[in-house]
Amino acid sequence: MCLVEANSLGVPVIAADVGWVRDLGADWIFTPGNCQMLADILDGRMQVRLNRRRGVQHISWENYATRVCAVVEELKHATKSR
Repeated sequence: MCLVEANSLGVPVIAADVGWVRDLGADWIFTPGNCQMLADILDGRMQVRLNRRRGVQHISWENYATRVCAVVEELKHATKSR
């Protein structure tokens, strides 16, 4: 039941290959008892999260505000020169 609920909410699922797991649509499936396979899946998911985090580290409210102010200044100068 948890797999169905997770899928309905769009939550990724990592599950052992037992019962109806393949039919219910787990995102990542590992062989029961294969700890290395599970570890590899978890490691891969963590790498994806770390890469996403690295990709947005430069984004902050301060940087955003600085860019908005720069655009406003450009617009001021553009309207004065008309």
